[in-house]
Amino acid sequence: MQIEVHKTVAARPPAVFKTVTDIMNWPRIIGSVTAIELLTRGRVRVGTRVRLTRIMYGHQMTEELEVETFERPRRLRLVGENRGMHYERDHVIDALHVGSRLMLIFRNSAETEPARTTQDFITPFMQTCRSTCATNWSATSSIWPPLTFASPSNDVAQLGLSAAVLSRL
Repeated sequence: MQIEVHKTVAARPPAVFKTVTDIMNWPRIIGSVTAIELLTRGRVRVGTRVRLTRIMYGHQMTEELEVETFERPRRLRLVGENRGMHYERDHVIDALHVGSRLMLIFRNSAETEPARTTQDFITPFMQTCRSTCATNWSATSSIWPPLTFASPSNDVAQLGLSAAVLSRL
């Protein structure tokens, strides 16, 4: 399963990348994240491991993730495994003529039979993540002002990208 959500902001890619990779501050900017524990020393880089605690559907859950890709200022990818399910969270930053588009791509794949059964059950719930994005990433508006478009006929504006926000994943 794959879910993609994105947000356009007035900030340039290096500023967006700096905020996205400041993992210790995720509880301030990602509404569902309540705590982060760095499990490796030093700066965030490939191989950095974190323990992330978040609230999902009213339940607290903790998971360990590892930075698999760190490409300044374009991409941060974290991966993890939990109960036979492989997770990928890919943060991709694209430069626009003015500002940036930040996209979160969430992928999961079942590695075991029980996980495949669970995936069939949770897929409808995961699809609702898009509708809960606005409240989860609303704090980013104070960090990066949203892009505003002069013409409502602009293709990007018609897609509602300036109003879209990242998933609570």
